[in-house]
Amino acid sequence: MRKETSEILTTLGSTWKTAPDIGQSRPITTSESIEPRLYGRDGIMKNIIHDITQGKYYGENLTVLPIVGLGGIGKTTLAQHIYHNQEVQKHFEVMIWKCVSLNFNVNKLMEDVENHVPKVQDEKNGTAEELIGQRIKSKRFLLVLDDMWEFSDEDEWKRLLLPFKKSQVKGNIIIVTTRSPKLGEMVKTTHHPIELEGIDREEFKRLFLAFVFGDEQPTLDHTVLLETGYKIMDKLKGSPLAAKTVGRLLRHDLDLDHWTRVLESKEWESQRGSNDIMPALKLSYDCLPFDLQQCFSYCALFPQDYKFDSKELILFWIGQDVLHSGDQNNLTVEDIGLRNIRDLVSHGFFKKDETEGRAGYTIHDLLHDLASKVTSHECLNVHLSSKTLGKIRPSIRHLSITLDI
Repeated sequence: MRKETSEILTTLGSTWKTAPDIGQSRPITTSESIEPRLYGRDGIMKNIIHDITQGKYYGENLTVLPIVGLGGIGKTTLAQHIYHNQEVQKHFEVMIWKCVSLNFNVNKLMEDVENHVPKVQDEKNGTAEELIGQRIKSKRFLLVLDDMWEFSDEDEWKRLLLPFKKSQVKGNIIIVTTRSPKLGEMVKTTHHPIELEGIDREEFKRLFLAFVFGDEQPTLDHTVLLETGYKIMDKLKGSPLAAKTVGRLLRHDLDLDHWTRVLESKEWESQRGSNDIMPALKLSYDCLPFDLQQCFSYCALFPQDYKFDSKELILFWIGQDVLHSGDQNNLTVEDIGLRNIRDLVSHGFFKKDETEGRAGYTIHDLLHDLASKVTSHECLNVHLSSKTLGKIRPSIRHLSITLDI
């Protein structure tokens, strides 16, 4: 690992300086749902819960159930609501949630799962695979593998499944969420993967209005405003993530001129394909104050799904010299950093995460892609497991290296 890192730094030349680690490994996503209500997915959630607790998968030894859909369409949120359903909680004796994301490392995944499976009496020492097999032998389990992208070959996937096939109880379930239809077809044991599409218009309208107006209902005074709002909504392709970011953008200024500028923005012209929501995210980014744009965009140097705490993030921003008081000279730089974090949460660019015993913040994968896009001329994140480093632009000024440990 040190050799590979040295090779990357050698490629960059002698003018580079190193900074302290901002993260050596990819933290997991959480089973805790950020969104308290699930819009437009009630029917599919009820069907899945019925099938895994008493329906067609109840009598099977092991079922792999892929949930496939575009980024931002709500795969993780659906899986979170299933995972925390009371009927599901009572049905499964062992429940495990793991984020897989960009790099499928079967050894690391086995170790992580083994650490989350409760020990049993008189278990024998062994490898992670052997310990998992012993511990789930007489227990029904649910394993969620969230945000899975790829694996090197099918044998690696089969190797992962081996210890889970040792359970002597029927009705074991593995749920896989992925953007890749090919991966979904490869891992499924069901007839078809569950394919998530955009939320239907009426339910999407409720979601959109919830992000724009919060708990309050729009009034007659908003009638003209909503005519423009619904035209904007139709450009969001039924995507919950787009509804969140654009809805929050509109919420911060309930003014017809502002909403009309959003509707008539030329950013929509860059939309590629019928499901592309990146223009909606970029539009929301463009409307952020400049200091928030800087704070958000430099987060491209963190790996995807990274959970960072406020102190770490503020120190990072101080190092980048992006925290400025403006006219508020009575604020400390730490106060400004905390205010910016709150504002980015309010605008939908950060998600607050208080699981695993500590508060932190995460960024959705597509928003991370956006940050990488807008800083591509000066920031680069390199994953050590990447097959090729590629050519580094001369304009790159900030480099982070992500390690799997």
